[in-house]
Amino acid sequence: MARPLELTPGCWCFRDNTIDPDMATTFILIGLFIASIGVMIWRFEWVGLLSNVDQARITNKKGLAGWAGKCLLVLAIFAGSTGGISWFIPTERGQLIACITFILLSQFLMVIYLSGLQRYTK
Repeated sequence: MARPLELTPGCWCFRDNTIDPDMATTFILIGLFIASIGVMIWRFEWVGLLSNVDQARITNKKGLAGWAGKCLLVLAIFAGSTGGISWFIPTERGQLIACITFILLSQFLMVIYLSGLQRYTK
């Protein structure tokens, strides 16, 4: 049974002043999903899951699988860490900062991934 919400000066909180952990749980689940895809690509060399890579242009399938899988695992760590950190942040502003930090870190990681991708394609 859901607890009733009431408006407090900083955020929507439950009556006992605890934050709803939905955002943290969502980030942790997203991290687990991304990690499972990363493991499938890295360990089983399923580079067909990479939509941004033309299969005919791959020069080193094993190297590409390792690079992409490890980048996805780092992204999963970022997502899981954001979820874990946001679990303990009591304010909406703090959770927003955690989300923005995750977005910036994930975009930076994608730039690194795309620059490294050139080593494994022609």
